[in-house]
Amino acid sequence: MSQKCPCCRFEIDVANQLLCPQCSWDIESDLSLNLTHTAVASDVFDKYNKKLKIAINNWNRLQDTLNSSLGRIAQLEAKLKNDNATNQKDEDVLQNQPLYTDTITGMEFVFVKGGCFQMGDSFGDGFPDELPLHEVCVDDFYIGRYPVTQEQWKSITGGNPSRFQESVNLPVEQVSWEDAQDFIKELCAKSGAKYRLPTEAEWEYACRGGGMNERYSGGNFPDNVAWYDGTSGRKPQPVGTKKPNSLGIYDMSGNVWEWVLDIYAKDAYKKHERNNPVHHGNGRSRVMRGGSWYDSARSVRCTNRYYANPGFRFIDIGLRLVLKIISQK
Repeated sequence: MSQKCPCCRFEIDVANQLLCPQCSWDIESDLSLNLTHTAVASDVFDKYNKKLKIAINNWNRLQDTLNSSLGRIAQLEAKLKNDNATNQKDEDVLQNQPLYTDTITGMEFVFVKGGCFQMGDSFGDGFPDELPLHEVCVDDFYIGRYPVTQEQWKSITGGNPSRFQESVNLPVEQVSWEDAQDFIKELCAKSGAKYRLPTEAEWEYACRGGGMNERYSGGNFPDNVAWYDGTSGRKPQPVGTKKPNSLGIYDMSGNVWEWVLDIYAKDAYKKHERNNPVHHGNGRSRVMRGGSWYDSARSVRCTNRYYANPGFRFIDIGLRLVLKIISQK
């Protein structure tokens, strides 16, 4: 039995064919084929014309959605490209800072151009020993890009005093001021360079990106730049994992306290010389700066001062070095 397809008028063997071989019309499900040719032509075409219009409308909506999505994707790609270019520019600024790398440990040192700045608390939320605010000038120097790591310490001493040893890139801790002096002595002997702890003035000048008026090292909001008790998970974190300051120096706010050369005195700032001050005095306690993973945000401010006996060790005390002179051999 044959009959014309109501869609394309192709002759169909309805006994053996379920679909029209010309246009794929569904023969089996279309009961209207049992009607007369006239009925098929009038009823079926109306029915499927409506379906076709709905399908076309749906397709047009999908096409509009696709075009809109493609436009949005293009905008996001352009933004991503611009952000990458900005980030690369920022990285280039950091990478273009002169660096010195120690030949034995691989420690990197950032060049800090000397200058004058107002040393002490300028925000009014500090402690009494951060005053008076006073002008200090320091000469050029190189300072460690990161705190000394456990791997670097071990490469010189052969041991690791740290409580937390999950990663070699963690800052070394449980280091006393006296331990730091022994480490520096061995490092200088092996490398031929002259290292020391920074002075308190050098440390603060570098922390504040060359003396800028910043509360934390890298800005006025600690979460971006510091590992402290609100961000650290109550333990030290690998160095260089927060944002650096404008000189490309990391972790000067938080992670571990850092010993400096100066002897502590509450009124040291009243006795500072203007140029390259180092407070010696009659006391025994040495100054630490920077705060740690264990402390509050107030403690990791650039101007905060702390102190301890030179033989004191704790799980949040480390060090950062200054390069004085590279030996000419």
